[in-house]
Amino acid sequence: MTSDILAQILGLIASALVICAFLNKNDRSFKIIIMFGTSLFALHFFLLGAYAGAVVAVLNTIRTFFSMKFHNSNRVLFGFLTVYLGLALFLPEKPYDLLPIVSGACSTFALYKLSGIKLRLCTFGVEFMWLTYSIIIKSIGGLITNIFVLSANASTVYRLTQDRKKTNI
Repeated sequence: MTSDILAQILGLIASALVICAFLNKNDRSFKIIIMFGTSLFALHFFLLGAYAGAVVAVLNTIRTFFSMKFHNSNRVLFGFLTVYLGLALFLPEKPYDLLPIVSGACSTFALYKLSGIKLRLCTFGVEFMWLTYSIIIKSIGGLITNIFVLSANASTVYRLTQDRKKTNI
């Protein structure tokens, strides 16, 4: 089995895990499954030679773990944002390598500081960056995951908007 085929298989498994996580109602289970999915995506990106995506996926895995222990901690938030800034300064080999780094920083801020519709709208931007990156590096699992998350997110924004309208009537 070639490295590219193995990479795509791992990406598909990672995608399945992330989709399962988004279908989970329990926050702790959601985060644990996400950590497994992002860990597999790290290996997937590494095998594809997409090193910026691999490093960010590892960092996102660690960030998710810390969010379980230190939710709403400004120190942890600024610590991670500092790491993403460092990555942005030293890691990119190509301009598109900034996509996962900026996405990681934005999603970190969103996880620690936003909620409701604002959180979901920020997630749209994050997922469009990952979608673009997945297309460029030819990540099938990434593409599937990004399309799923964008679709689920759109549905959630619609439902939240409808709930707001009902409350304001």
